[in-house]
Amino acid sequence: MAWTTPTTRSVSELITPVEWNIDLVDNLLYLYSRPAASYTGVAGGNYTVTSTSYVALDATNLKLTLTTSSGRVLVGVIMNAAGGATLAAGFRVNIDSGSSYGYWGDSHQVSVTPSVISFAPLLLTGLSAASHTFQLEVKVNGNTMTIYRGTAQPVRFWVMEV
Repeated sequence: MAWTTPTTRSVSELITPVEWNIDLVDNLLYLYSRPAASYTGVAGGNYTVTSTSYVALDATNLKLTLTTSSGRVLVGVIMNAAGGATLAAGFRVNIDSGSSYGYWGDSHQVSVTPSVISFAPLLLTGLSAASHTFQLEVKVNGNTMTIYRGTAQPVRFWVMEV
């Protein structure tokens, strides 16, 4: 279901049940059931990242598809990671196989002991009303980063139209 721009009405104009449903009911249903996609990784082993260039963290599971109509989405990720004492990592979202990117940044410090990495949701705008793919990509500054994936430390990646 997509948002439909309500019709501008004039004074004393009668509204048919079909028009009422399109202008109000359908749009309210859209607002309360926005398209979303998510992945929660709790099995399959941990991820090891050594690349100093952006690479897909998991080309199968951390690649979400969402059909949008507003052109705006929020993207989020929460994970547990650990690395060397001087480890800095970069995180981004590859949109539609590289047609654009959304960045959380290139220099996030990662602790030696496993700790939670939780980014504020990333607002992406200017998307066309169509189906889009969102791929989580990471890089490190030359050290090795471990991203944990298990029931106690799941990887969560999500996208939602706003």
